[in-house]
Amino acid sequence: MHRRWPIRLAFSVRSCFSEPVGKGEQTRLAVLDEAVEVSRRVGLSGLTIGSLAEQAQLSKSGLFGHFRSKEALQLQVLERAREHFEQAVGRPVLRTPRAGSGTG
Repeated sequence: MHRRWPIRLAFSVRSCFSEPVGKGEQTRLAVLDEAVEVSRRVGLSGLTIGSLAEQAQLSKSGLFGHFRSKEALQLQVLERAREHFEQAVGRPVLRTPRAGSGTG
């Protein structure tokens, strides 16, 4: 059985029903963005809480408070990278009319 980890997602487009992003969540998202960049350079297995804390200029304990483990950090980095891909590639593709669809 595949277990899904409870990962709270934040989207750049929010409905009127969503809560505003607090400072802690803004920090977590900024750290995740940095972690995605670090992972692109050194690979996901090379991403550590210690190296990311140094890069993000946070304490290890502060970073650990957001992610709890290296594995949780890695899972959230993958989810954040998927969100970036969806925003950069998926959404624009879906907005583009397809050839032969009768539009245009």
